[in-house]
Amino acid sequence: MRNCTKNPIQIFVQHEKIILQKSKSYDACTITADISEKIIPLANRQIVLSSDGIELLIKEIQQHLVK
Repeated sequence: MRNCTKNPIQIFVQHEKIILQKSKSYDACTITADISEKIIPLANRQIVLSSDGIELLIKEIQQHLVK
């Protein structure tokens, strides 16, 4: 096959059908490993956080500040 590009796909099964869908590339949260389009990149993309990851990080930072 010519002009074939390598694109990741997702495979779903829905009732009796197999569905192939082109994958979207999302980063995983550094803290929770959640993969979502709502990930927030920080520190020049060295850290990426989900909303749950942000909450966990804030709680941990606050605990260290109290000590």
